[in-house]
Amino acid sequence: MPAQAGCAAPGASCGIGVLGWRPWHGPARARDALCVAAIVVGVGYQVVVTVLTPLLIASHPVLLETIAGSNASVVAGGAFAEVKHDLPVGLVIVAPLPAMMRTDWVMWWAGRLWGYRFAGMLGRHSPRAAAVARLAERRGVGFAAPLVMAAGFLPGGFQVPIYLAAGWMGLPLARFLIADLIGTAGWAALLATLGYLLGGDGVAMAGLVARYALLAICLPALISIAPHAWRAWRSSRAAASGVAEDLSP
Repeated sequence: MPAQAGCAAPGASCGIGVLGWRPWHGPARARDALCVAAIVVGVGYQVVVTVLTPLLIASHPVLLETIAGSNASVVAGGAFAEVKHDLPVGLVIVAPLPAMMRTDWVMWWAGRLWGYRFAGMLGRHSPRAAAVARLAERRGVGFAAPLVMAAGFLPGGFQVPIYLAAGWMGLPLARFLIADLIGTAGWAALLATLGYLLGGDGVAMAGLVARYALLAICLPALISIAPHAWRAWRSSRAAASGVAEDLSP
């Protein structure tokens, strides 16, 4: 197993409060730059497909599944499969898998490259990410594959530290992808089943998403950004208070 940056060995205890904004030590290598570029491209792609969601969800849900892999598109696809009997449910489940997994391997790679240091950077902004990282470290590589499978059913905030941990704990890429595929397929099947049970109501909900496009785009973004903005504001206030106390006579 390759040596992990920021941690002497897998399973070793190391502090999560790592200083610095870069997750690597020393000058950036080509692979560091490539991994950062892959993360940035993934974020940008997510923004683009979020804009496309209201335009396609009520008319071409399977196409949207293939492009975006979003939960809403899979539910809409399941609903359309119940209403339009020429759309196989199996296609609704399989179509979004590549899009749903598109950045998971990048997080595994980041964990492989930068180890606990990158998880420490995330942990400073997200206590739950730090808790998940510590759990994965305690369990070891034998627990990594089942944890990756379970991550398919968890919110994104819990998935990222699990994928990072799988990389730095030494889970091979092939085993990671198999476990990720199993968990993601299970989640897609659950969403498609929910949409199928909704049937016509699910199609009507997709129409509402398409009609209120601006709200459908902005509301989830605000919900996801608000906790991070709140923590950043509290951190800046605490830092300002500390500076004021140091300057006081």
